[in-house]
Amino acid sequence: MSKNNGFALMPRPPGALEKAEPGAKRILSSMVTDTLALAKKGPPRSQRPLRIVSVDDEEVRLELVEMTISGCFKGVTVQSFQDAEEAWQELSRTDPDLLITDDIMGNLNGDEIVGRLADRKVTYPIIVINGYGPERDQWVLNCVKRGVDVTLLRAPYSCESLVRALESALRIPRDLATPDETKPIKNQTKTPKPRGKLLIVDDEDTFRQAMRLIFKDEYDLFMAGDGLAAIELAEQNDIDVVVTNICMPGMKGIELLERLKFLKPDIEVIIATAYETTDTLRQALRLGACDYITKPFDVLAMRAAISKAMQHRRRESEIIAARKQSSSNMEKVADLTLHKRCGKLLTVDDEDTLRQSMRVIFQDEYDVFMAGNGLTAIELAEQNDIDVVVTNIKMPEMNGIELLERLKSLKPDIEVIMLTACETTDFIRQALRLGACDYITKPFEVAPLRAAISKAMQHRTFSRIKD
Repeated sequence: MSKNNGFALMPRPPGALEKAEPGAKRILSSMVTDTLALAKKGPPRSQRPLRIVSVDDEEVRLELVEMTISGCFKGVTVQSFQDAEEAWQELSRTDPDLLITDDIMGNLNGDEIVGRLADRKVTYPIIVINGYGPERDQWVLNCVKRGVDVTLLRAPYSCESLVRALESALRIPRDLATPDETKPIKNQTKTPKPRGKLLIVDDEDTFRQAMRLIFKDEYDLFMAGDGLAAIELAEQNDIDVVVTNICMPGMKGIELLERLKFLKPDIEVIIATAYETTDTLRQALRLGACDYITKPFDVLAMRAAISKAMQHRRRESEIIAARKQSSSNMEKVADLTLHKRCGKLLTVDDEDTLRQSMRVIFQDEYDVFMAGNGLTAIELAEQNDIDVVVTNIKMPEMNGIELLERLKSLKPDIEVIMLTACETTDFIRQALRLGACDYITKPFEVAPLRAAISKAMQHRTFSRIKD
């Protein structure tokens, strides 16, 4: 007898329960089974937030799903997986309220996951993202015949299409309307702070919607599906940073970059593409792009690139505004124009033959300085107010990429041209991100190198005039 509760635990002879209540053993067994099943599934749906499992090997699409759900449905949590095998392990442990899965992934594809779930006779709905043709409709019918609630979402899909699929699958209405793409998302706080203006240019609606959802709380966003619309938006809205695709119908991203830089030289442009080549990288660098991001992009890398571009644009705007107020500005213009200051050119290479060749070619055009390594180059740049540096990449001790980074940290306005016989996309991308103005391959032709140096000198002179 328990003193606290007033009841006694009495042993029961084997079979006594079945004799007292026929069928009681079967009922009790069923109750235990149901209780264990409920314990595995968790509390009733009405007493817990809805849980969605999202599976995709591309991070940007996972971000799109998460942002769409958080923005349009309250009380819904999303568990995202880039690894399909990890997602399957989670699905094997607990049932979500909804599964969203891409069809084509690494070792384990979406249709394989659906097939396994059909074998387990799951009852929750599944949205499969798929870009293939009518044969997939038959696959969906086969899934339905096996008792699986499958919805096919054609890729590329819009944010609105995803929301409608979620409403249908979850059988709940959205809480907030999806954003209107024709209008920029602006700061709605009571004391708005100036925010950078970010323009996204891509013919794929999925990419634009993903970028909108990721960055809507950080910048005033503008969207364009082609180059002409982008130019119009840039002219009308004083855009700070542009993220543009390269391969688009009509005007390509490289042409758009060139036209934007012609119309607004201080605008920052980031190239985003799934088709990376040394030619497009070199073109982007020469035309003044500030970064080059490959698709599918890493969200943190894209965020860092945009943030850096916004900071650079902000600094340039502040400098220009200060210069406009300077009363001595016109005197400096006149001084530089009349005296035609001779530019200072520094050549950095561990090969003496190349250094001497550069001296012979350019000694009548510029004050020419020579360095056989990076440390000497830094000393000369600090002591002689160098305008333009032409540096090799592969050198002993300090390589050209490291030298570029250190020169830009010491003298942000210095112009640096990379010169190398070992051209790779990694080197070009690093040079672009660190602020190089051109990239010349060895053995070089004199005319293109002369043109590159002349352009760099002009840019440097313009910077001095503004100072």
